[in-house]
Amino acid sequence: MPAVTVRYHNILRSAVGLAEESVPLPENAALYGLLEALAEARGSPLGEMLLKADGSVVSHLVMFVNRKLITGDPRSVPLADGDEILLFPSVSGG
Repeated sequence: MPAVTVRYHNILRSAVGLAEESVPLPENAALYGLLEALAEARGSPLGEMLLKADGSVVSHLVMFVNRKLITGDPRSVPLADGDEILLFPSVSGG
């Protein structure tokens, strides 16, 4: 079965308890579907760090696919076997 590697950073890593994991992909998978699957499989608190209650992606999530920053709609970002997904909470402060 096709799979991607998801790497968690900062507080996301703490919420999951893993630095990375291999996640199986359904056919025709997109980044948003992966986020939904992770939120459902891992539950709270990770789910709340990825998606809002209305299902939209939280504004402070920074996503990379194969080291390319994703700035558009994650529904339009296709995933393929072997892709590497990096998830970071954005950092702010003064």
